[in-house]
Amino acid sequence: MKFFLAFVILFIFVSFSSCSENELTFFVGKKDSQCFHEELKAKSAVEVDFQVLSGGNNDIDFTITNHDRVIVSFTKTTTNTYNFEVLTSGRHSFCFGNEFSTFSNKLVYFYLGVDAEVTEVAKDDENVLQLTYIESLSSSIHDSLNSIAGEQTSFRLRESKGRRFAEFLHFRVFVWSLAQIIMMIIISMLQVYILRSFFRSKY
Repeated sequence: MKFFLAFVILFIFVSFSSCSENELTFFVGKKDSQCFHEELKAKSAVEVDFQVLSGGNNDIDFTITNHDRVIVSFTKTTTNTYNFEVLTSGRHSFCFGNEFSTFSNKLVYFYLGVDAEVTEVAKDDENVLQLTYIESLSSSIHDSLNSIAGEQTSFRLRESKGRRFAEFLHFRVFVWSLAQIIMMIIISMLQVYILRSFFRSKY
């Protein structure tokens, strides 16, 4: 009975968790920028993760703003993770800039996780918050699942990046091999033509 009750509480904890996650993979064109907007409430915990998968030197500019206030800004960064707590409710903008690139388009992975469960607990000597064993276990499992999901995403990104590099290398090798074959055919035909000209009668 206790195990059944623990399972029910764990299911409710996971099902009604107010944590939202969004993942995107998109292109940012040369001399261009791309912005995403999210309405965030004060006291929410936000995790941002991005990585440039391909294009140029695999770098991009990244800025987080709330109205006219810049929360954080990165310049020509390949990958980064940033965590912050929302101070003011409202629309937050997450912008990727590729204005410095003249020739290269960038393929970018972007992750946004918002946890609206951050609350302040009054630290009174007579009223101290004590979590039960099941609640502590549920919280630990929840954190572990988030960690596993993050590791899986990281593995997928590395796999995607490696696959794109392998495909690019395969294409280069194929083009070079094809060029070599064409050159060999042209040289062989030229040699045959020169040899035949030696035995051709002048009269």
